[in-house]
Amino acid sequence: MKIDKEKAITELIEQIKQVEISIFYTLLNYSQNSEIAYMLSTDDFYSNYAKRYIQAIQSLLIENAEVTAITVYDKLRENGIAEDSDFAKLIELQTATATVVAGTRTVEILKKYVRQLKAYKKLQELQQKVLESIENSDDIDIESLKDEYFEFIESKEKKYITNDEILRCIENRDFSQRWIFENFILSKSIHVLDGRGGAKKSRFALQIAICATAQQDFLCFPFINKEIGLEFKNVFYVTPKTENNQYLLAFLIHNLCNHLNLDHEEILKHLIFIQTPQSLLKEEKRGIEPTRFYYEIKNLCKQYKPDMIVIDPLMRIAGVELLNQNIAILYNYLEQLETAFLLVHHQPKGDMGKEISNTTSLGGVMLRELARARFTLQKDLLMIEKNNLSPYFEHVVQLKYENYVFSTSQTEPYHIEFVKTLESEIKKEKKRGNGSINKIYA
Repeated sequence: MKIDKEKAITELIEQIKQVEISIFYTLLNYSQNSEIAYMLSTDDFYSNYAKRYIQAIQSLLIENAEVTAITVYDKLRENGIAEDSDFAKLIELQTATATVVAGTRTVEILKKYVRQLKAYKKLQELQQKVLESIENSDDIDIESLKDEYFEFIESKEKKYITNDEILRCIENRDFSQRWIFENFILSKSIHVLDGRGGAKKSRFALQIAICATAQQDFLCFPFINKEIGLEFKNVFYVTPKTENNQYLLAFLIHNLCNHLNLDHEEILKHLIFIQTPQSLLKEEKRGIEPTRFYYEIKNLCKQYKPDMIVIDPLMRIAGVELLNQNIAILYNYLEQLETAFLLVHHQPKGDMGKEISNTTSLGGVMLRELARARFTLQKDLLMIEKNNLSPYFEHVVQLKYENYVFSTSQTEPYHIEFVKTLESEIKKEKKRGNGSINKIYA
């Protein structure tokens, strides 16, 4: 059967245009479906108007503004990319009748169709090169044409195998891990900080966030990710106002900045608080899906490239029950943001009275098992229960909390068995009426 190539391409372009109409009809009318905007980029569209409209819509969503034909047109004008026909086109899209509401599947179909069209155009381009070689009586370099086409295909497809990165590390003898705080917080990894109610987990996490922003050491962990010419790093702190309102945060930041000799105005330019109480994931009939809020965070990550994101508390932000299968999905989506995470979490009430080394986190066991590290805060101790790539595993840091600031006299964490031995000696000393735990730790 002979295929009419021109007819097939014409039909493919018509299909793409219809899917584009469906997507913009949905974005202009159904705000609950706006997360699909974050799944798209200008490269995913065929029509010129669509490439411009998606930029305007994404800008409006970041600003939490209403998306309508009028607001999109105003944003196009504000960005200097409006055309005379845009207002009429937007009205036409918003009032389209013979179309369907788009979802994530529609986005996948659009991307597939556009990839097919681009592949066909690339083949036409290579065919033209062959014809020019024939006309000029040149040799046809088949290998280079094949390489060019396969490079094009690879650039459009997801790359699941990244051996080139491993090879570069071997060739450069670059085997050291990328830590934010050495042997404590690893770049682009997930860490869990848990503790009982009232353990000051939020205050502890806030101090970590400020030190990461200012590129300063935290407790006995050196900041080792300093960049020449860059004074501050960007850090996101996701927490509802009902958990940490502006008055409490202002008070704590003021005290911490005074103690660390930092300018609070400069810190607040880079320590970005996201205080909208929304969920990252939602449970649909087809399974666990990311929400619009997740895609907003993803877009902000592309814009600000934060070194770390603190989520405090995890139970308020996750959006799904923390069962083992849901935790794996949550972690997969978080890792797509390519930054370090500190997840502030609670311990179950059943752990009250247990030794710090025997406590757990609420939810499935995978919450701590799949995390790179788990830290537990209890009274005047920080327990490093696990930290897979650090020598500090089942180690303890003795803390002081004075004037709303955490500190330690230790120069490095101590192994829990060593601490137990010290505590045993301290008890003996106390019976004799002398000695204190702080003196022995020092």
